[in-house]
Amino acid sequence: YWISILTKPGNMIRKETAMRRFTFALVAVIIVCAFSAALIINTAVPHIDEFLQVELITVEGEEELPGITFCHETGTLFAVSDKGALIEINSKGSVLRRIIVKGAEDIEGITFGLNSFTVVDEETGRVIRFKMPVSNTLDLATADAHVLLPDSDNDGLEGIGYSKVDAKWIVVKEKEPPEIYVLSFRPRPKFTIPFDNLTYPFEDLAGVAVHPNGNIVLLSEAETKAYELNRDGQIIAELAIKMNQPEGITFDDQGNLLIIGEPAELGVYKRK
Repeated sequence: YWISILTKPGNMIRKETAMRRFTFALVAVIIVCAFSAALIINTAVPHIDEFLQVELITVEGEEELPGITFCHETGTLFAVSDKGALIEINSKGSVLRRIIVKGAEDIEGITFGLNSFTVVDEETGRVIRFKMPVSNTLDLATADAHVLLPDSDNDGLEGIGYSKVDAKWIVVKEKEPPEIYVLSFRPRPKFTIPFDNLTYPFEDLAGVAVHPNGNIVLLSEAETKAYELNRDGQIIAELAIKMNQPEGITFDDQGNLLIIGEPAELGVYKRK
């Protein structure tokens, strides 16, 4: 189309107009692509070994919060409680909302992605998706759920994170042995183990998050450390966690690293 316009004799005005339109369209495409990539991957956030704990906050009224995620819809944090509740808290650890959860036995991990929450139920081995609750009661019995570990026990599913890079969920099994799974829902639910042939130094996995740069960050309660893995499964950075029992991990929209644990402590880590 462009060639046919440009090669017609005596058509200089149309040629210049076409070139301007083509240049404008090309620049627009480049800008859109660059902006979209920036939304998915933020390489400005450093590796986790460049983070430093700046606060350790107690979440009042709670005893154990095994999982946490940042919700981009509300700009707040959501944690799961051992009392069978979904707790909305701000960055200072103040409780904003408590949602009673039914239809699940033992929720250990939570993440937010594709405009919905996804949790793992260790007791039943399920991965469960649901929208933002409108009321303060949530029944997961009828939610979209898929069984990953049908014969799960107390060493089962422990954490979950969402990857914007490829629209997939990263799920971790606690131990005996610790395992990493990747879950895709389209065209149908499918689980894979991406790094099953690699050996790692940790004896358990308590949580998982996806770094703003697209890497996977694993949390070990036994080692009290976080490990950053590249897409080939190689450990490229480590961070010592100054908490008694770290259990859940997430990043907020500012690139800060947040870790939740027992006894209801919220650790805030920022770049040095």
